[in-house]
Amino acid sequence: MVVLDNAGLHTSKVIRQARRSLASSGIYVYFLPPYSPELNEIEPVFRQVKYQEIPERSHMTRIGLREAVDRGFGNYGRKLPRKYLKELRSAA
Repeated sequence: MVVLDNAGLHTSKVIRQARRSLASSGIYVYFLPPYSPELNEIEPVFRQVKYQEIPERSHMTRIGLREAVDRGFGNYGRKLPRKYLKELRSAA
């Protein structure tokens, strides 16, 4: 089961067309209700990283953007209290 929010990427034509094929492979896609950040625990993290940990708003290259995102999440992770670090788990 994959739970998605309603980001444009998640509701794209490609995803809509792939749902039947995914279901036949045993992968089911469910969407959170529109604008329900309280149901998506990652939203506060994304907000903190986006607005506090990545001060640059523009990047000239995809590599530059990727590096900024990696730094942002790395900085955020180092600021977490030790008790939260043991709760982190792999996304896959």
